[in-house]
Amino acid sequence: QLAQVVATRRGVSARWLVGEAAGFDLGPERFDLVVIFSGLYNMVLPSSERVRMLSSGRDHLAPGGRLLVTLPSADCAPGRPAPSRARTFLEALNPVHERGDLFMTNEAVHIHPHAARFADEVRRAGLAIEHLHRDQRAYDRAKNQVTGYAVLKLLP
Repeated sequence: QLAQVVATRRGVSARWLVGEAAGFDLGPERFDLVVIFSGLYNMVLPSSERVRMLSSGRDHLAPGGRLLVTLPSADCAPGRPAPSRARTFLEALNPVHERGDLFMTNEAVHIHPHAARFADEVRRAGLAIEHLHRDQRAYDRAKNQVTGYAVLKLLP
């Protein structure tokens, strides 16, 4: 509703749809650009559901179209070792919990600690990374914005 109010105030015409983000289907419609914001992408758990969301976006790309994903992706500092493969306490309690899932007071989010994990989700969705920007800050509090994004394209 808030998005509708803001769009109307700014004179932007839009069609608003309500549905399941992890597996949306708009029929034969295709777009030059599909955008998935971090407030959506990172709150979908587990990884298989994020892949399903990316796949739905891919299915709605026009030839030559791009999929833009903004994502908090706290990149590991150069030289920092990969995380341990040992199961964490939360992984032991919840079989769908994955490394990078964070449980906060009112929400659960997934932060990709390594670019390879995000790249794997992209590949499993039948997409390729055209450009990836990651930052050691998952979220820039001073600017009140997510600092990572990826531009994806169809696999050749």
